[in-house]
Amino acid sequence: MEKFKILFPEKKSDMEDLFIKLASRLRHILGDNLVSIESFAGPNGENVKIIVREKTWNVVDKVMEEVWRLEVEENIEGEILPNMEESV
Repeated sequence: MEKFKILFPEKKSDMEDLFIKLASRLRHILGDNLVSIESFAGPNGENVKIIVREKTWNVVDKVMEEVWRLEVEENIEGEILPNMEESV
């Protein structure tokens, strides 16, 4: 088994549990195409960076659908603002 690590900030953020839940769901949906998920403060309000090995329109659609599902379940529509990147 390859080693993996989950890093937590010194102070717990309000979105931390949501991002962990999102990471689990995306790993299930995207499999080994998912590289990482990390929180960040983006210039356009983005708050989660999702890095995939291959970024296609199908992958983008799957990610956005799962973000929407999680927001609806948690009653936080519009609070998860993803930025997707392809790994280099």
